[in-house]
Amino acid sequence: LDVNIAAIEHYGYSKEEFLKLTLQDIRPSQEIPKLIKAHATIKNQDKNIYFSVFTHKKKNGALIQMEINGHILDFNNRKCMLVVCQDITKRIEQEEQISQSEQRFKALVQEGGDMISIIDTDGKYSYTSPTTTAILGITPEQFQGNTIFDFIHPEDIEKASNYMQRIAKEKKVIVEPFRLKDGNNEWRWIETVLTNMTDNPSIRGIVANSRDITKQKEEEQQLRLLSSAVTNTKDSVVITEVELIDYSGPKIIYVNDAFTKMTGYDAAEVIGKTIKILHGPNTDHEELKKLSQAIEKWESCEITIANYKKNGEEFWNNFKISPVADEKGTYTHWIAIQRDVTEQKQKELEKELLGKISLNFSSEKNLLDSSKLLCQTICEYGLFDLVELWMPNIENTKLQLIANNAASTNATTFSESTKEVRTFKLGEGLPGTVWNKKKTLLWKEINKNDDFFRKEAAEKTALKNAAGFPLIHNNNIVGVLLITTQKESNHLNKHIKLFEQLKEFIGSEINQKKLENDLGYLYDTIPDILCVTD
Repeated sequence: LDVNIAAIEHYGYSKEEFLKLTLQDIRPSQEIPKLIKAHATIKNQDKNIYFSVFTHKKKNGALIQMEINGHILDFNNRKCMLVVCQDITKRIEQEEQISQSEQRFKALVQEGGDMISIIDTDGKYSYTSPTTTAILGITPEQFQGNTIFDFIHPEDIEKASNYMQRIAKEKKVIVEPFRLKDGNNEWRWIETVLTNMTDNPSIRGIVANSRDITKQKEEEQQLRLLSSAVTNTKDSVVITEVELIDYSGPKIIYVNDAFTKMTGYDAAEVIGKTIKILHGPNTDHEELKKLSQAIEKWESCEITIANYKKNGEEFWNNFKISPVADEKGTYTHWIAIQRDVTEQKQKELEKELLGKISLNFSSEKNLLDSSKLLCQTICEYGLFDLVELWMPNIENTKLQLIANNAASTNATTFSESTKEVRTFKLGEGLPGTVWNKKKTLLWKEINKNDDFFRKEAAEKTALKNAAGFPLIHNNNIVGVLLITTQKESNHLNKHIKLFEQLKEFIGSEINQKKLENDLGYLYDTIPDILCVTD
């Protein structure tokens, strides 16, 4: 029937447009049932009516929240209603924001993982969030009337006092982790941020936002212990990525100092590479295959293989690998514990060699066959190219070549080209010099040594170094063992001590077999009648 200027300005309709509309025209369709229901109650009302809050629609389509009050009156001789509309859209939005803020506060302070406290400049509690009950086992009421110093570890009180002095002058202070007693009288590690809000009338104190980091501290301690153990252990530790680069293995991302001491490689030289850097000519590929199969199955594995240091020196490496998984069970890395077991492995091989040499002489009837087996056994043991056994003749005037074993094509060529050299006099060549001096000799670069009678053949066949060992029985030389190799001299050097120890054992075996052969020959050829009895 009529509208005032405020309605025209607020809704955007002209007065003429307004007077052509009904109440339904300024309501969204979903509000119509609510409108009809409200009007149905008018006949039972008298004078002033509160209709509550309704959604109205402006001319431009914008929706607004209007609080509606009605007053029944006569207008132009008709019973009408004066409707007073108040736009409370902003008020509702503000109330919603306040409600959301309160919900967030409740979620953060009352139900979150942090503990919120308000303390005065002396550290006395005036408020503590309910989260302390779940985290520390202490209710907010138990904090009231106490100070922070009643709960802090005695060793941390002085540090806490210093932070309280700082926050009295500063706006915000990050507190170094300290220990706080929980409801079970156990110490928990706490990290805290202090915010000075003493000038805020709603707070009037220092807000302490704290978090329990005990688990983190324990993990850090375990990590430090593990790091210290890995760093200081005498065993080599290698950590690799989980993915294989290729058939050579996963990429190295960490090695400890023990690895450097064991192999000679610095961390910078191996990180980004694979463990293949330690492999060499004598590395057992069957054992590597076993290792690869374990990696493919995500299984732990232990092998012992020949590896090589940075300087080329061979050593025996006991190698244990295990997969490392994260908290989800996903494998992320491999960790390998390596140990130099050269000495232990050497003893095993030496024991095995001793048994084979003994068998060489016990399994054959004559000295010649035993000598051939001896040369073969020694050749295979040290992966030498050529092993020769020289023995004095009956007159003890010269050495004779009794047996040899060539393990390489070059060694075979060397033997064939020098087959006319069958004897050496005292002091001639390496065998004769060993016989003369009665001691072990290592000759390097025999292909350039004029004293090595077969120098030219050595040069043609790339044989580089040789060692001669006197074989002794009862202080008499019964033979000279000559070992030759294409490898560097350190390959012979590492075996010298062993053959020094074996020279009397082998000498005794040679003498025993020689005596057996002499007695056998005597037994077969003497014209007298002989018999053997028990």
